[in-house]
Amino acid sequence: MRGALLPGRPGTPVGSTSSGQPDGLTVYVNRLGLRPVVVVAGELDTCGAALLSAVLDDVRVTEGRAAEVDLAAVEYADSHGLAPLLDGQATIRRASPVVRRLLGLLHAPRPRAAAGEPLVL
Repeated sequence: MRGALLPGRPGTPVGSTSSGQPDGLTVYVNRLGLRPVVVVAGELDTCGAALLSAVLDDVRVTEGRAAEVDLAAVEYADSHGLAPLLDGQATIRRASPVVRRLLGLLHAPRPRAAAGEPLVL
């Protein structure tokens, strides 16, 4: 499914490319226990950065804490797409090989697990 999310409806991707959402990108919020996890799948580039940033901001405001982000299903990423994650306000829970490679090129921190959780790469 392509599209975006409704921030108030965890785990429910909605929208389509005809609604102005980035083509080839899905972003939604799931729960891992009480923690919100932002799941990103598809192509995370300049067009998707604004969407990801808005979702991360929404989680910070509604949850009162930074989100964990699952990038295991990201097939393509560029530095603009990852920019919302590089300010230290989110924890990358899992990352695809494409994302790990780009983080290495950017000399960004490697993905780390939340306290008490194993890191699954």
